[in-house]
Amino acid sequence: MLISYKFNGKILSKKHGFPLRLVVKNEKGYKWIKWLGGIRVLT
Repeated sequence: MLISYKFNGKILSKKHGFPLRLVVKNEKGYKWIKWLGGIRVLT
């Protein structure tokens, strides 16, 4: 997984998930998470 703030070299617009979007390997773009509500990191 990758958290992205740009798409095709441009800052994401609100329509496309500004400010951050979750990109998931092997998933089509329309399935990526647009508006993150939070992130938890566990060890």
